[in-house]
Amino acid sequence: MLSVQPAEHMMISVIMPCRNGMPFLPWAVDDLASSSVALEVLICDDGSRDGSTEWLETLQSRVENQVSAPTTPERSHAALETPTSDSPWVRQEPWIGEDSNPVPNPEEIAQKMRSRGHRFVLLKSDGRGQGAAQNACLQASSSSLIGLMDADDRGEADRFEKLLDAMKEHPDWTAVCSQVRIFGTVSEGMNTYVNWQNGLLQPEELMQNRFVEIPALHQSGLYPRSLLLETLNGYRDLPGWPIDIDTWMRLAEAGARIGKVPQQLYGWRQHTLQSTRNHGRCGLDRLRNCKAHFLSRTLPPQVRRVEIWSTGRTLHGWKEALQCQLAEKDQKLELALFNWQPKGRSRGGAQRKEGGGGAAANATVKTEAEMEAESEQNVNGNSGYPKEDREEEMFVEVTQASSPPPPLPESEDLVVRVFAYGSHKVRDMARSSSAAGGGSRWGCRDWPAA
Repeated sequence: MLSVQPAEHMMISVIMPCRNGMPFLPWAVDDLASSSVALEVLICDDGSRDGSTEWLETLQSRVENQVSAPTTPERSHAALETPTSDSPWVRQEPWIGEDSNPVPNPEEIAQKMRSRGHRFVLLKSDGRGQGAAQNACLQASSSSLIGLMDADDRGEADRFEKLLDAMKEHPDWTAVCSQVRIFGTVSEGMNTYVNWQNGLLQPEELMQNRFVEIPALHQSGLYPRSLLLETLNGYRDLPGWPIDIDTWMRLAEAGARIGKVPQQLYGWRQHTLQSTRNHGRCGLDRLRNCKAHFLSRTLPPQVRRVEIWSTGRTLHGWKEALQCQLAEKDQKLELALFNWQPKGRSRGGAQRKEGGGGAAANATVKTEAEMEAESEQNVNGNSGYPKEDREEEMFVEVTQASSPPPPLPESEDLVVRVFAYGSHKVRDMARSSSAAGGGSRWGCRDWPAA
């Protein structure tokens, strides 16, 4: 494990990719300049066209020349406003002080950097992508510890000090990250996701839940340089899925133990212009493809059957993603689909007219053959899924949520189950249903997923 020096003797290299970071870039850089730990701030401009390049070049000249110059005109607070939503499921959460203070200018930030012993390095990657920008910073860094920051996010001044303390307190951790606070244009869905993410603290929790969603914000963390540069060989700009989830999956494959500080030290800004909402590779289908790719790589050689428990488009999406990955790797496995969902769920806990019962009182499992038969009854066959011939038709029925399908014959072959539900409660219900049967069928790997 990495030997961690006291905070007062440690300089951390912080890497920041930047493409069109305005109007939020000055706040992000000012937060780094306010750090209680000495930083080497490396920012790679990736072909910005919104004034970020000029702003960063001005900052660089102020830091290097150490001369006072007229400050840039103060921006109005309206410059920080981005398109918002009128949806009742979206609320505005400001970062404290951002809406009442003037935007930091390069001269002020340069003075902070000099007075606190920070370094500033400006690089350029000419529009080659986020991964290329982060790798340029990573290769140019001089510290054995690497932190990250996005150009539109915020961070507490003692963020890196507390991350260092956590690494000293947990010598068995390879790296450390923190809980995050979301602010800006915050949706209910994103708030639910971050609350789930913030609840995962131990290394085992983070890695076991990586197939559900990204278990922590990568840029909230502190990592050994050797882990990112040598073990992972840097970041990958792939057209198929986002860098963040790709990095988490590869960290898991490398056996990294990453814990989380139970404090919201990193601010994750939500706005309509961020790549999370707009980049094509951040779509749900791309995330699922990434999960299927890495899940197929974790399967032990004795696995002969993969079961996917879900419903609707998610079930078929997982089927297609896993079929593609298994075909690419020439893995000869049986793929079984279980169209499972709890029935009898109604608002206020009222009983259903048919058979009664509260939440999860009844459940059904349908095989793919049944689902295709049902789809044929739809008008014009408008199910949204292609029809395929099946070599095997199997019928499995579950009448109670606590009753699993009948066990398969005794065998040393392992079965992998994938519970692909957006709700952790439903995942747990499906897992309980499948686990109740006992026997070799259920003594197998168990992955929650979404």
